[in-house]
Amino acid sequence: MKTLRITVKEWLESWEKGYFRSKGILAQISAGWYIFECEEKELSVKTERIAEKLKETVKKRGTRFAKTHSLFFKNEEGKDTICFINSKTGNIVERMPV
Repeated sequence: MKTLRITVKEWLESWEKGYFRSKGILAQISAGWYIFECEEKELSVKTERIAEKLKETVKKRGTRFAKTHSLFFKNEEGKDTICFINSKTGNIVERMPV
């Protein structure tokens, strides 16, 4: 199964349109949750925090970063992480704690 990836820019645009704000598990998996060891009901709150962190990151790194990197999220051992992927190579290039 091929994973659909969207860029950080596309993710933020979708967030602003109201996508990923539902508390439903399908919306949260669509938002980018790949691994989660927390209760499903916690994901939407975590996604809100991630949205703010992504906005800050794009302000610091610029739109080029937002256009050339995709992302997914994980929650392991009580820690939330944003994983950035180089859109050309498909390699994880950074793991950012939330």
